[in-house]
Amino acid sequence: MTSTLAVLRQERPFARLLTASTISGLGDWFNSVAVLSLILTLGHSPLAVAIMLLLRSLPFLVLGALAGIAADRFSRKAILMGCDLARMTLALSLALASAMRALTPS
Repeated sequence: MTSTLAVLRQERPFARLLTASTISGLGDWFNSVAVLSLILTLGHSPLAVAIMLLLRSLPFLVLGALAGIAADRFSRKAILMGCDLARMTLALSLALASAMRALTPS
């Protein structure tokens, strides 16, 4: 029986995909923690955090079927790269707004 590391050494494309997916997942987790902490800090309302968590699941419900159609018709690599670039842009804009002190409590 081959070890997991041996398989990852043999299957370089899969190892790269696994590494990229792990890094992306960690980034998503850090982003979630940062945004929810920011909402709690600025708004002092656990209800606002709960509403944000609810709103985060809304795109999956609304756009899920359309995303499946798009994934069947377009290049999956292009879709993944476009989505990751959009997420990066949004995260950087939040960081820039925070650095410029543009985020204020309500």
